[in-house]
Amino acid sequence: MKPTTSETRRVFIGLGSNIGSRAETIGRALQMLAEEAGPIVRCSDLIATRPEGFRSSHPFLNGVCLLTTTLEPTSLLRVTQDIERRLGRRRKSRNGQHFDRPIDIDLLWMEGVRIDTPELSIPHKHIAERRFVLEPWSQIAPDHRLTSDGPTIAEMLQQLMAQTPTNDPSDKRIMQKNLVDID
Repeated sequence: MKPTTSETRRVFIGLGSNIGSRAETIGRALQMLAEEAGPIVRCSDLIATRPEGFRSSHPFLNGVCLLTTTLEPTSLLRVTQDIERRLGRRRKSRNGQHFDRPIDIDLLWMEGVRIDTPELSIPHKHIAERRFVLEPWSQIAPDHRLTSDGPTIAEMLQQLMAQTPTNDPSDKRIMQKNLVDID
């Protein structure tokens, strides 16, 4: 039995894949999340981007979804890691070293939760640096704030784009429409 709370919390989750059938794998991960963590409320489009932080010839597909859950944060982390393993992920990023992966699932933000441990940080520490997170997130919740007095997701994306504009024509932004049509 997974530890749960009586409280239902909103959670934003980032998903990415850069090897194998990327869109299909992300779609399977979303189905598994809905079955094991809680209902998917909304999903962004997928965007195709170059790998960041390591060299690879395999571009990523990235997206963000909003789900609701009664799972405690560490239980939700275990669920996401188990889904990654079942979908073929064998190596986790460690000490800034990243690898190609069939699926990557990150807990970005969880309503009412602030955690900073070696195992888990909520909100995710690198949100403000990652266009591949902010861009799809801004599609589904542009006015969301990580903290009550912080910038919105759309403002964070604007700030990041002003600092690091992309002019690479191979960096295609919108790859595929929403995989989960909830409405």
